[in-house]
Amino acid sequence: MKKAQTSFKPLEIDRNRTEKTRLERQAKFKIHSLEEGQKEALKYIDTVDLRLFSDDFVAYTIKHILEKHDAFKGLRISTEKTLDLLDINLSKLESLQLEFEQNVTELFWDKEAQPYTNINEADYIYYTKNEEQNKALKIAHNFIDGLEKLNGLIYIQKGVFVRMLNGLIYIDIGSSKFRVNHNHDIFNNR
Repeated sequence: MKKAQTSFKPLEIDRNRTEKTRLERQAKFKIHSLEEGQKEALKYIDTVDLRLFSDDFVAYTIKHILEKHDAFKGLRISTEKTLDLLDINLSKLESLQLEFEQNVTELFWDKEAQPYTNINEADYIYYTKNEEQNKALKIAHNFIDGLEKLNGLIYIQKGVFVRMLNGLIYIDIGSSKFRVNHNHDIFNNR
């Protein structure tokens, strides 16, 4: 008689909410920097194509300023001098461009040429890879459940258990609850 094979079903170990939230804020800031740059550029030019503008705020703006003031073309003076004569200071735009470029979040563009970012929650969820890890995860969750129940009866120094288990569990700062550490050797070396 053959043993019935059980199919492996991955279980969720942990979610990295902190990293996901950090990246969402970073993405929001990148779009904000782009929009602030656009507002600054619109002080000197009539329209801004955000997709082209995002490549180089200053160069895009200078190009359109020079097109708008084509009377300076025949004078053979430098771009800096032209901007100076027009009393245009692009230092704020340069700062915004620097902020924008230092933010490593990738921008995507929709059909209306509006920017958006793609932070996928699934990228921050960690799962078990085999049945052995499933068993270890269940044991860890049972241990955590036992500690939580015991904590209702007596005071528990949570940090002691984190050290005692060599980092298998950690304390989530936001909720003050125990969580299973997806980076522990049990979940990475098997």
